[in-house]
Amino acid sequence: NDNKNNIDFLKKISKKNVHIKSKKNHFYIHQNLKELLKDLKKVKNSTFVTGGTDIALEVTKRKKDLTNIFYLGLNKDLNFIKIQNNNLNIGAATPINEILPYLEKIYPNFAKMFHRYGSEQIRNVASIGGNLASASPIGDSSPVLIALDSKIVIEGNGRREILLKDFFKSYKKTTLKENEIIREINIPIKKKSFLKCYKISKRIEDDISSIFMAISGLTIKNSFKEIRIVCGGMASIPQMAFKTQKFLKNKKFIRENIDEAKKIILEDFQPLSDMRASATYRSLISQNLLERFYLEKKNEKQNLD
Repeated sequence: NDNKNNIDFLKKISKKNVHIKSKKNHFYIHQNLKELLKDLKKVKNSTFVTGGTDIALEVTKRKKDLTNIFYLGLNKDLNFIKIQNNNLNIGAATPINEILPYLEKIYPNFAKMFHRYGSEQIRNVASIGGNLASASPIGDSSPVLIALDSKIVIEGNGRREILLKDFFKSYKKTTLKENEIIREINIPIKKKSFLKCYKISKRIEDDISSIFMAISGLTIKNSFKEIRIVCGGMASIPQMAFKTQKFLKNKKFIRENIDEAKKIILEDFQPLSDMRASATYRSLISQNLLERFYLEKKNEKQNLD
């Protein structure tokens, strides 16, 4: 009987707004963005939760007291997937597993990476919006999305749209202001472009990256007309290899140019040593990933020929 009552209670929650409070803590569930923003303006120090996998560590390890928690998993305005104007538009709270079927058709390399991102259970609740908002320098989705020239839509103090590459300011800091929230992520669909994702970690699955590299671009007549190289774990934020990109743009896709790019990428980053990898290791791996990219793309070209 208790189980039936609990199930009935949970079914009711999924259809209405919820506000549970104690003396100093508040927990909110909203069905739409309008109601969420209305309550958001009444409080400060808000915490947004979808999967809660990253936030949980703040409580268990850092003993942080979360005073105002907003659960976004039932908010219809933050849970959607649409293809419009040659963009894949994803609600910020949409579970990763719901996005995968779309990515497998549009960017299979991106989808493959997500299978290493976390277990089935984690992917059922974790969201790209949460991964971006946590502003981790080793977040796996941010380098790929920056490489694809993605944008995010932010709501709160009005509505604004920015390129994801401009979202991260410094370690764990973003351009999000008080009472603002990521509404959606807009990923351009570039059918003629290539995308490569490389995650290096101590374990193959369910592990934090030591370094992550995403390479996106367009080759015409064996030359790089567009090229974006973005790394996680190489700086305090996900960062482009600006000098390497500049060198490769409009250059031929040949061994000599890749070898030179491997030298230049050492000028793009000054990585730190930590428990996951040394600075020397990270620098060497960044070079090795460019080599891997060259060999993979060369092999693909030969197979097409």
